[in-house]
Amino acid sequence: MRRFYLLVLLAACSRPRSVAVRVPDGGERVVRVYQPEGPAPAGGYPLVVMLHGAKTTGWRAERNTGWSRLAQREGFVVAYPQGIARTWNDGRGPTIPAAARGTDDIAWLEQVLTHLTTEYPVDPDRVVLTGASNGGMLGWRWMCEGRGRVSVFAPVLAGLPEPVAAGCAPPPTATLVIQATADPKVPVDGGEVGRGRGRVLSTADAVDHMVRANACGTPEVVAAWDSVPTDALSATRTAWTCSGPPLEHVELIGAGHLWPGGRQVLPERTLGRVSADLDATAAIWSFATEAA
Repeated sequence: MRRFYLLVLLAACSRPRSVAVRVPDGGERVVRVYQPEGPAPAGGYPLVVMLHGAKTTGWRAERNTGWSRLAQREGFVVAYPQGIARTWNDGRGPTIPAAARGTDDIAWLEQVLTHLTTEYPVDPDRVVLTGASNGGMLGWRWMCEGRGRVSVFAPVLAGLPEPVAAGCAPPPTATLVIQATADPKVPVDGGEVGRGRGRVLSTADAVDHMVRANACGTPEVVAAWDSVPTDALSATRTAWTCSGPPLEHVELIGAGHLWPGGRQVLPERTLGRVSADLDATAAIWSFATEAA
């Protein structure tokens, strides 16, 4: 009997297993893909593409965000592409290793989406593009270049690179922007990223591009909360009334440069404090489900 309970416990604690997949024209790069067990729904699974931040990997993004565990419960495919030198060419310039090597990450992301939507039982009309920091910045570049092919865009702790902003023309897309006010790497008010890693717009100016794309009107703070009153952190959610797809912004007050709802993987003096007021993974999926 004790052995039976132990097996049940191990099954409950086990992680869903993604597999590494090579995509054409990606060279040595891989995409980790998790697909739920069992038959796909008639129209195909929704697809979430998670772009990791700089100095990390798709495998670590899977561990730190919990996307695969949520995909197992909710029934969708999630993919974790891998950048060059653990970075993405998001348009900020040659201080980013992937850019210094001349990597065309926009073209490869196009290849990734083509591969996933043709080789896996996914619904091409239900694609969520999200990413943290450098990965979210690549997402902004993708949107600004008007590439389309995604139904939901959700950048996390990621600014819109200044060099990309001048010609930014995103298609109407359901968008949830998540940013922290005390982020020591990506300034909420715009400016230099880290130490000499290029510049980004303020979050407000970045969001304005989606306000215009989605034909939105006046914003309204629709929620404010403080899940842990003793930690001096809180959150607000702002929503726009739009003629096009929905647009929302979650501001994590006092939080730093760590995936919201995740772990404090580095000391506060390095990246600031992780927010316990928002599970970014669950919030993005909830937004995407409502926007579908």
